[in-house]
Amino acid sequence: MWFLYWITAALAADRTTQVESLFRNAENWDPAAFTQAMGKVRSWGRDAVPPLIVIAERETGSNTRYSVCAALAEIPDARSLPTLSALTHAPEWVVRSQCGESYARLAAVLPEADLSPVVLLLGRDPECIVRVNVARAIGPRSHAGLRTQFSAWIGSTDVCESRVGMSGLAFDPAATSGDGPAKILGVLRDTRRSVDERETAADAFIHIPYPPALPTLRELVSGRLDNRANLRWMAAEALGGLGTDEDIPLLRAMIAEDPYNGDGVLAIKGKAAIKKIQAR
Repeated sequence: MWFLYWITAALAADRTTQVESLFRNAENWDPAAFTQAMGKVRSWGRDAVPPLIVIAERETGSNTRYSVCAALAEIPDARSLPTLSALTHAPEWVVRSQCGESYARLAAVLPEADLSPVVLLLGRDPECIVRVNVARAIGPRSHAGLRTQFSAWIGSTDVCESRVGMSGLAFDPAATSGDGPAKILGVLRDTRRSVDERETAADAFIHIPYPPALPTLRELVSGRLDNRANLRWMAAEALGGLGTDEDIPLLRAMIAEDPYNGDGVLAIKGKAAIKKIQAR
C-alpha cells in the first residue's frame, strides 16, 4: 500500500516538474512553441491540471496566463473551472477572453459546469472582442433562454451587442430553429450597418447552414452587393458549404480578381470553396 502511494506521489511530482519546466518560458512563446506545448499538455492529461492551476494563480504575465488557460481547455476536468472563472476578471482583455473561452469549452463537455460566470461576460466586459469570443465558445452549450437572448440582440443599435448575438448563434447547433438566421441575413444585407457587424454576419453563415442566405452570398462573392475583400471571402467560404456546381463559375471569377496572382485570400478561399462543393 505504501509502495503504491510512493509511486503515485513520485509520478505527480515528476509531472509537476515537467509542467513547470514547459511553462517557464511561456511569456516569450512564439506560435510554434505554443502549439507544441498544447500537444504535450494533451498527452499528459488530467495529471497536468493541478500544476497548471498553480501556475495560473501564481504568475502575473499575460502571455503565461493566456497559455495556461488555453492548456486547461485541452483537458476536461472540473477542477479547472474555479481558476478559469477567477481569471475572467483579469485586467488584461486577452486573458479574460482566453480564460472565458476555455471555461465555455469545458462547460460544453462537463454537464455540471455552471455557465453563469461566462454568461456575465457577455454583457459586462468592456472589450467587445472578449464578449464576441466568449459568445462563440458558449454556442455549443447554448440553451433556449440564451438562444432567445442572442437572437434579441441581433440588429441592436449597440453594435457590439448585435455582434455578440450573431456570434452566439453561429456555433449553436440549434440556431436554425428560430428567427436568428433571418435576422443575421438582414444585418448582412443592410449596407448601412458597420463593417464589423456585417463581417460578423458573413462569418456566421460559414457555420450556420441557412439556404435562404444563398442569393445574398452569391451577390457578395460577385462583388455586386459589396466589394470589400473580407465580406467576399467570408461569403465564398459560406458558399462552399451551401452552394452547388452552378456556383463554381462565380467563385472562379472571384479568384481571377485576386490582386496577388492567386496567392491572396480571395483566391485561397475561392479555391477551397470550389473544392468543398466538388467533394459533395
